[in-house]
Amino acid sequence: MAGKGIKNTKNTLQCLLRSLPLKTLFNIVSFGSSFSSLFEKSNLLTAESLQFATNHISTMEANMGGTNLLEPLQYILSQFQSLRHSDYETYKQYPKQIFILTDGGVNNLQSVLQYVKFHIGEARIFSFGLGSEVSRPLVDGIARYGRGKAEYVDANNISLKVTAQLKAALLPILKNISINWNGLEDPIYSGIQMRYPPVFDGNRLVGYCFLKNDASGKHSITISGTTGTEVHKWDVIVDLDSQVRNGSLINRLTARTYASSLELDEKANKDKIVKLGTEWGLVTKYTSYVAIEDKDYATISTMQKLNVKKETKPPAPTPSYSPFPATTSSYSPPAPGGGGGMRPVLAGPGSSTSNWKPTYDSGKVAPKPATGGYRMAGPSLPTPPAPSSYYSSTTSPSPSTTTTATNYDPKKSDLDNFILLQNVDGSFNLSELFLKLGKVNKSLEQVKGGVPGAVSGKVEVWITAIALVTFEKQFAASAAMWEMIAEKSRKYIRRNITDITQKDPSCTLDNLLQLAKTFLL
Repeated sequence: MAGKGIKNTKNTLQCLLRSLPLKTLFNIVSFGSSFSSLFEKSNLLTAESLQFATNHISTMEANMGGTNLLEPLQYILSQFQSLRHSDYETYKQYPKQIFILTDGGVNNLQSVLQYVKFHIGEARIFSFGLGSEVSRPLVDGIARYGRGKAEYVDANNISLKVTAQLKAALLPILKNISINWNGLEDPIYSGIQMRYPPVFDGNRLVGYCFLKNDASGKHSITISGTTGTEVHKWDVIVDLDSQVRNGSLINRLTARTYASSLELDEKANKDKIVKLGTEWGLVTKYTSYVAIEDKDYATISTMQKLNVKKETKPPAPTPSYSPFPATTSSYSPPAPGGGGGMRPVLAGPGSSTSNWKPTYDSGKVAPKPATGGYRMAGPSLPTPPAPSSYYSSTTSPSPSTTTTATNYDPKKSDLDNFILLQNVDGSFNLSELFLKLGKVNKSLEQVKGGVPGAVSGKVEVWITAIALVTFEKQFAASAAMWEMIAEKSRKYIRRNITDITQKDPSCTLDNLLQLAKTFLL
């Protein structure tokens, strides 16, 4: 990944960070020939950790070599399991989501998929394949075994796709899905246990079935699934006389679905997979087909010897991370280290040098390749707060809600820079840069003087309302990118006007936004 790809990926990460709900635990794991973790453990989303991660992302480069995904996944999933055994109360409070962005493939695909299959636990993996050279079996496989969803993106739509997936990940899903055909299924295939992926908000469930030859008329089938601890059931009436479709295509799709379910336990179901593959002409784990061209003449040619250079295996990846210093209230951007891996280096308070050294560095880094890609994986654990013993910093200062340094980058678009102005709690602060990026034709004094009487003394609430109007007015074409960021700002306003609304019912979010629209005319 290089050029426009790494640039847009960095912008996407910045957008993702600001879309995360409050009280989220997060981490960023960079991987290639080696891998490194931003924090030793997932960190609570605070103003300090947000600024630290923002600086880290701004220095990312596509310099980590090939794709070795197994060790990073082992590192992340083993942390989840360690927490499960050491602090189950905290473990069960947090949904465990992993978002993986990759533009390559792996040499040990089956090892990666088998590890995810048997160690995914209660986590979910959302995978994103970037560009035309990405391995589809890898991207599809880790999402399938990780009970998540796979997406394929190009350099121009990374942010939209990833943000949409994050939104889906934070909503309840329907899982543990089963379809009871109530006696309609062909007895030959009735013993196959179908596996259905989770259904996310706005998506459809597709089920296939080989029906009995004499099936006709109207019948009821039962679909069931769970959201959290709640069980749902639906009875669906199907009219086999008018709704059934015949043909080789639908038959092959049905057989393919059966084979895919059997492949989740491929060794025990080998004979069934082979039978389906040979009967329906499917390429499976155990069946393949060779195309043979019939000719009326013999092919005469000479054998040629081709020397293929043996590929050397890189050193085994080992994690490195930069601990989050408890006494630092502002951070300089971490600089990439030498070699093929990226090792962030933290600076001390108010410093722009690299004299402060990480207290932990666990291993070697693979040599820097001539060309390479940059891939990322990061667990995101939203919802309630965990006890401080889980955080990698247990003595960190009381978090403020605002960042202490500007993140403005003249190379970024106005929208990308405007997003970076949002504070961790969803609020915005008034500044000349805010007015410039939002194309607000008012002076600082005019904006301060325009605060409605109902929220006097709460300037940030007023500025955040102006920011919401600015998103809609100036950046409407990219609404999918900032939708979750804007929702975070709406929640901030609602939290901060609750006491006022109780006394004055007219002081609502909608009325405040209308006042902001009128003010900006």
